[in-house]
Amino acid sequence: MKIIMSLQLRIASLLGKLNDTSTMAMAEKELKALLVSEIDDGEKLGIMINCIGDEREQIQVGKKGKQNQLRLFISIAETFQHQIVEYLPRIFGILNKRIRGGDSEAAESVSETYGGIFEFAFRDCEAELASSVFRSALASLFELGDREMGAGQKMSALSLARIVQNCPLDLLAREFGSISNHAQRSLASSQCRAVLPLLEVLLSLALSCRDRVGELGRSLPSLLIRHLGDEDSKVRKACLDIFYAILVVESNSLNPVRDQIFEVFQTCKTDKAKQVREAALECLKALGPKKRDESVRKAGKVPALNSKINLDHVTPTIKRENLNSEFIKNKEKDQTEVLFKEPKVKIDYNEFMKSPEPRPVSPPPPPSSTRRVLQGAMEVEEAHSTPRPMPPEPYYPSSNQP
Repeated sequence: MKIIMSLQLRIASLLGKLNDTSTMAMAEKELKALLVSEIDDGEKLGIMINCIGDEREQIQVGKKGKQNQLRLFISIAETFQHQIVEYLPRIFGILNKRIRGGDSEAAESVSETYGGIFEFAFRDCEAELASSVFRSALASLFELGDREMGAGQKMSALSLARIVQNCPLDLLAREFGSISNHAQRSLASSQCRAVLPLLEVLLSLALSCRDRVGELGRSLPSLLIRHLGDEDSKVRKACLDIFYAILVVESNSLNPVRDQIFEVFQTCKTDKAKQVREAALECLKALGPKKRDESVRKAGKVPALNSKINLDHVTPTIKRENLNSEFIKNKEKDQTEVLFKEPKVKIDYNEFMKSPEPRPVSPPPPPSSTRRVLQGAMEVEEAHSTPRPMPPEPYYPSSNQP
């Protein structure tokens, strides 16, 4: 009993040092050493978990100290791995209590703790036990996401994203459908306030379970296109990232909406956010023009032969060979009309020749030398003006007159 009491006091003193930045690093080292050297049975491990989650021990601890306390669960999971699976419901209860509290400053520490636990705790664990614990953790987060609003909803979605990113692939493959349905149902709700974390969940699913990406490609396009109109550029970027992941892994699942998403990507190329424009260009490269033409042909439309030619007026029943010959004939006809086109203003040359007035003569071009510009201008002016009368000859009287 004395050993248990002394262990509690020692853990409490070390947890108190996490609140001070000057002693934080030393306290973390001592707590990790305590885990390895003195926590050697289930009773001591339960005491440590209770001390970390006990609110009475956290009264004198600041926000930063509380966040560091939660991260201690990651160290416990890394040290004991599958041995703490039976203690996980207690740890998840502590984390979920923080989510219900709606403390936005603890969102990052809670989500990181969830991810770290799922990374280490299920190694070499029995499949049935791991699956049951995993389903119970997901069920509690789904309930919090549907019931909580504001910060609590964001924290539950962010924790779910970290779980998807870190949990074993066999567990994730079993619960792929439930996680995907929950994320899509939440995103479709008008009361959703955690759009970005839920999109991160879907993106993590697409990158982790590549053999199930086709399911996302068939169910997500309309939802992603809707959220591409969000004011937050990070949300628009996340939607394009999901589209890109689907195009790279399983592009055929997007064939029914390929033309529609092509136009959406073209619109996103002019987005005001640089990261959105770059993501749209990558999506267009992954989409590819050839694949788009094939999808249009399957839909019963005739693709344009040239990007500069608009063939929207052509009916789908015209064959491609007839379309080529018709285009060549129209082109030759247009060139003939240009060569032998009648002038807009008709001139009667007979009336023009009968006119008594002489044909106007255009002025001569100015001299090429720049030094005689003024002189050339004066000569042109004299050529077009009326002739000046000659001055009278000077009169010189003879010397024989009286």
